[in-house]
Amino acid sequence: MDVLKCFKHKRAGVFIAIGVAAVLAAAAFLMYLLFVKKSPLEAALELKSYNMVQVLTTVKITDNTPSEEQDEETQEPEASPSTTARLKKDGDVIFENDIRGNCYYFPQNGENCVLYLDVGNGMEETGVWTRALRSDIGAKPSVDFDAVAQLSPDDLLKDGDWYVPEASSLKKNVQAFTGWSDSSFEDYTDISLRISIDKKRVKEVRFSFENPEKYFKYEFFYTFTYEDIPITLPTEGATGVLQSLS
Repeated sequence: MDVLKCFKHKRAGVFIAIGVAAVLAAAAFLMYLLFVKKSPLEAALELKSYNMVQVLTTVKITDNTPSEEQDEETQEPEASPSTTARLKKDGDVIFENDIRGNCYYFPQNGENCVLYLDVGNGMEETGVWTRALRSDIGAKPSVDFDAVAQLSPDDLLKDGDWYVPEASSLKKNVQAFTGWSDSSFEDYTDISLRISIDKKRVKEVRFSFENPEKYFKYEFFYTFTYEDIPITLPTEGATGVLQSLS
């Protein structure tokens, strides 16, 4: 009888241990869900998500001039979106081909540098790769990935398949994804930004604003793709050929 009682006590102790272990495991999993596992939006805003990325920027301009103010002979059909920039990022190095020209952005000896193709008066197709500090010439890529990584998911509200910034955070979201200056917010109205996420990565950003004085609406489309495309910096002082946006 003593042996049987001892066995029952041991078996009860095993069940209690298993129960405690299950509770601890459930608690640990809950902590993981709450504090470790990131939402798709949180993951999409992390800097490591943009280690290898390409961003294609297109713009569409709509003329909203009232019909009574338009000359029928000069009315033009609605224009299709046109490409204004192609950006590639490989680690800390960014190459951007836009309407301003061709630029490489990279850190060197603790400084933010730019290597741009100097084509003189801008009418030539060839130029010389010239190095400068970004701060000295005011150069910056169209998307500020460091600023994107500082954005708070709490400031973005779900709207269907999109995320939109709260009014109080619109400015910093716009500046992170588009590089807009402070003065631009004073010159335009109806400023809007929408972000779509796919597989924990930013898929597309849509940015729009209007110029009420001239009845124009501007819509920018930033399409993000993620491919392993290495970037090699050209040699400073070497001759280069201006890449076309077409």
